[in-house]
Amino acid sequence: MKQTAHFFWHGKLSLYEQQCINSFVFHNFDVKVWTYEFMEIPNGAQLCDASEILPITELNTFKVWNPKTNQYEQHGGINSGFSDLFRFNLMMKHGGWWFDT
Repeated sequence: MKQTAHFFWHGKLSLYEQQCINSFVFHNFDVKVWTYEFMEIPNGAQLCDASEILPITELNTFKVWNPKTNQYEQHGGINSGFSDLFRFNLMMKHGGWWFDT
């Protein structure tokens, strides 16, 4: 039975990330790359709509603790809070394996 490898990406994939995804395709995984926008992904991988898992409005809503200011602050990019929530919801809905590039 073919195993599914899930990835989330926001932005453009570098050569490094492309090769990471390619390695899963090469090893016969069913590879799904979840994103909010169209992007070029390696052949053999499937582009999936991340809004099926979480709305895009959740992308930059998490605050992070700044020890220098001793308070929570808005984070300008994707952080571990969003990644954890996305990963949990994805795994509950689709199963498979989660990998970071």
